[in-house]
Amino acid sequence: MGGAIGLPMAQTQVQASAPIDAAGVVLDTSGSTIAYPSSGTVTVSLYNSSGSVMASRSFPWVLRGTGLVFANPNVVNQWESANNNGITQIKYQLAPFTAGYAAGTNTMAIATNYQGVTLTRFSTTFTSVKGSPCPSCRQQ
Repeated sequence: MGGAIGLPMAQTQVQASAPIDAAGVVLDTSGSTIAYPSSGTVTVSLYNSSGSVMASRSFPWVLRGTGLVFANPNVVNQWESANNNGITQIKYQLAPFTAGYAAGTNTMAIATNYQGVTLTRFSTTFTSVKGSPCPSCRQQ
């Protein structure tokens, strides 16, 4: 077991004037020093040009290598297509999750990649006196 991480600021956003294929979205965690779990939840919110939320829904993600990807991108695509009228921005916010990390300074870093292109980056650091009680799950 590790500590719960995934603060409200653990979010990225993408400018989009058309629906994007969820199969091409990867939240790349390779800049992190924490160990991510094998699965979790991400909330996807769709905004219009005036900054109003047009739709929001949570979807499961899975860890593949150092990337968090949608467990079922087709479900995300269907939802997004049904709610894409006037959308100019998409935000991804991770729900809190349990992670492994060492004592000392740790980094949670996520780069939002779409079809291999980095669109946004998020990074935060925190300090732990003891680390998580899961030393074997630390990311190397």
